[in-house]
Amino acid sequence: MKRKFISLVTLLATVLLSVFCFAACGGKAAAEVVETTDTVVVIRVNETDGAATLYDVMEDLQEANELQFELAGTMLKSLNGTANPADFSYCWMLYTSDSEMGNNEWGTYDYNGTILPSAILGGDALIVSAGETYVWVYQKF
Repeated sequence: MKRKFISLVTLLATVLLSVFCFAACGGKAAAEVVETTDTVVVIRVNETDGAATLYDVMEDLQEANELQFELAGTMLKSLNGTANPADFSYCWMLYTSDSEMGNNEWGTYDYNGTILPSAILGGDALIVSAGETYVWVYQKF
């Protein structure tokens, strides 16, 4: 009986620690940069835990030296060395293949013959989905 109680307590502690780590550490996802130019960066998410934001994914890609980015608050300030000018005449805009997270009325981008809607959330709040593509485009605002 004592062993079962200790095993149950150990299991409960492990579950609570895992939940705490996910809450404190952000979500995790497996993703790849599939295209990068001075004005376009394409990220494809292969797997996700359902809690990872696009910025979580980008931080992992940055740690792997697959891209470089800077934020100003929650706004993308620069990506792979291309920065928004002070007057914001150009800036990095986000498009997605995830139709639930996009809005055609806010703008679209043609990526390889597929029309992608503008993302309805920024990279800090956009929860990524497996199999979806996220495209950052540096364009006139």
